[in-house]
Amino acid sequence: MVSSITSNMFYRTTDKIESNTLLNRGIVDVFGYAVPTAINANNKDEARERALASCVYFTVAFLSPLVVLPLANKVLLKQAGITKGMQDKGVEIVRLSKKYLVKDSKEMLKGLEELKFDLKNHPSNKTKEKFKNVDKDFQGVLDRFPDKEELREKLLKAHTKIAIADYVVTGSLLIAECFGVKELTKILTGRTGFSAEYKMAEDDYTKKNAQKHEQNKKTKILASVAIMLGGAVAANRFVQKSFLKQNPQGLMKWVKNNADKFNYTDGKFMRVLPYFLITLFGDIPPYLLSARDKYERRDSAARTTLCMSVFFGGDALLSGVFGRVFDKAFKTKLVNTEGLNEKLGFFKRATAPIYTLEELRKKTTWDKNLLKRTQKFGMGMYWLNLALVILTLGIAMPKVLNHILKRSVDEDLKAKQNGDKK
Repeated sequence: MVSSITSNMFYRTTDKIESNTLLNRGIVDVFGYAVPTAINANNKDEARERALASCVYFTVAFLSPLVVLPLANKVLLKQAGITKGMQDKGVEIVRLSKKYLVKDSKEMLKGLEELKFDLKNHPSNKTKEKFKNVDKDFQGVLDRFPDKEELREKLLKAHTKIAIADYVVTGSLLIAECFGVKELTKILTGRTGFSAEYKMAEDDYTKKNAQKHEQNKKTKILASVAIMLGGAVAANRFVQKSFLKQNPQGLMKWVKNNADKFNYTDGKFMRVLPYFLITLFGDIPPYLLSARDKYERRDSAARTTLCMSVFFGGDALLSGVFGRVFDKAFKTKLVNTEGLNEKLGFFKRATAPIYTLEELRKKTTWDKNLLKRTQKFGMGMYWLNLALVILTLGIAMPKVLNHILKRSVDEDLKAKQNGDKK
């Protein structure tokens, strides 16, 4: 029997947010970065710049899954011969998890059966209605490939092309945002240099500091584009090669064993690892290269490092620690201990994966009371982690960095004045 808590609207909402990387990151960015950094800006010009950059960033982030990816799915699956045309509903086969594609065609067919069952029995009536003919839609794809291994390989290669298309479009827009918003500040204020310094130093000082950036701006933009394109192609080709290799070793083996972590939920919303790659090659380089002087470069590096640490590992470590504590104190089963040695120490077990709310929703064979208790604490743990992340990024980080910036500028100005007197 399924626990009644899974039918609760709050549980379904939390589940939806947790499983959607972009939505999850969006909440963190809005309340843990965009709004607090604008509020804690050093002047109105910096506040406007940061608010505008965040608005553009969010537009880009949600433009891809809503416009780019659905189109890329249709075009590239048609190009691969998997679907017949742009209106072929068999395109939804792109939802199939990569974990079913990295072994053999038998595993792929098994995954398709599970996918069809999930779509036809989805909690949403709208989804059920949309996929009422899913058997016929998927069978049309299967009929075009007597050799199912050919279909499996073509699906994997199509996934790679779709990911590259997503990276290139999103990365290009992010580069335009990083450089474009700062150029707009220059037009609106008539000043160059890091906008956070405008009330701390005179125009001549910020202009001198930004001189080198202004001279090399075009080169920096080209470098950002090159890093983004090269990274997008190289990273995704490596992932594809890992998936197709029969007996991979080292990093390739890890990639293949964690193929599901490279999925796009519903064929549109990237998971954490694809998001990490696009951040690594398409977001961080232009963010740092568009820095207008040494102060902004240092500020950007600090913000990037902290945000990356929190989002790509810090929150997971928090979940592991909280999960282990809750399991011990409240007899829940948040930590996924399947295949784990029971004698492992606290830290090793704390780094074990935590069941997602989606996974808990499907644990229909668990004891009813255990499942209900675990789901309840799972929801609480998610929102507790989110609150801690928001407090760290939204309050602690801007206050500390603003203090460091002001002190550095004051010290350099004093040193300059003393040098002029001599």
